[in-house]
Amino acid sequence: MLRRFFYGWIEVATYLWTYENFNIIKLDWSSPWTWWLCFLGFDFAYYLFHRYAHEINILWAAHQAHHSSEEYNLSTALRQSSLQGATSWMFYIPLAVAIPPSVYLVHRQFNLLYQ
Repeated sequence: MLRRFFYGWIEVATYLWTYENFNIIKLDWSSPWTWWLCFLGFDFAYYLFHRYAHEINILWAAHQAHHSSEEYNLSTALRQSSLQGATSWMFYIPLAVAIPPSVYLVHRQFNLLYQ
């Protein structure tokens, strides 16, 4: 729990800093297009992370706990190693050039539920 809080704080702080300093596309948080763009962007970032976690050794070392059970169920799907949070957040930072932080944080929770 503590590691998730720590890595989550790093992710959110880095996202906010990137948004404040490198936001080049101003999207209205209340626009449905912003929400759809964030949904697609977040899902694509998750796909990239998951794909690279299977192909790059250091990422695989952090990801393999997710694949350590012979039976796949919700608890297996949510099983994450301590280091996965230290490596996955970097894939989402590029969204900060356009996506408002409030929309990003909501989709961060949606992603956990549907992945």
